[in-house]
Amino acid sequence: MSSSSDSENAEPRKPPWPGLKWNVALVLLIACIVVLNVIRESPPDIKVPVTIAFVVLIATYAVYVWIRGILAAGDRFQFRLRTLFLIVTLSCLLLAVWNMTLRPIQEHRRVYRQIEVSLYDLANQRPEGVTKAQWSFVLGWTLQAHGNCCSALDWVDMEHMREFAKELRKRVDEGDVDMSTIDWIWDEYVQFSSMGETYSEKYRPTVPARFQSATATPRWIEVK
Repeated sequence: MSSSSDSENAEPRKPPWPGLKWNVALVLLIACIVVLNVIRESPPDIKVPVTIAFVVLIATYAVYVWIRGILAAGDRFQFRLRTLFLIVTLSCLLLAVWNMTLRPIQEHRRVYRQIEVSLYDLANQRPEGVTKAQWSFVLGWTLQAHGNCCSALDWVDMEHMREFAKELRKRVDEGDVDMSTIDWIWDEYVQFSSMGETYSEKYRPTVPARFQSATATPRWIEVK
């Protein structure tokens, strides 16, 4: 009888720590900040360390909750709480992996394609005094340089490449194009691509000795 009486008079079990709703709200808030940080436009040198910091914070907090759950009585409440924090932590880790690996690759391909489209659009803006064969020659080699100098993320400075893509698009749209534009493009490749300097020394089409052979080279792209 005494054991039955003791169990009836015993206080109901409390959660292993107070303020459960605040803890859940804190984790959800942090998760939202991480998501916003991933999808918003910000420089990689800011986005990556901030994301890592948030992921580490959530992971640390999740481990704390897990340990507390193991040390406390294992009831359904504890199981659901641990599951919640595990899901949130894994989601944030997946977001961080996407942000630090897949997203930079996608961004590189987008900028690479933007530059490529602008280069092809130059075919319709042949400067006065430049023959079709000459313009095709310099554009063909420039497209070759684009592929050989910018096709890999590890070869380029993405911030510089992104700004170059914007400026090139602006010049194409405004029709501000002449032979100096080709030299400017190659100069940019030298600056933001680790492959640019070597490739420019070997294949820059505006070098007089190479440019003179333009008429003997078959057309690489159709120009107007």
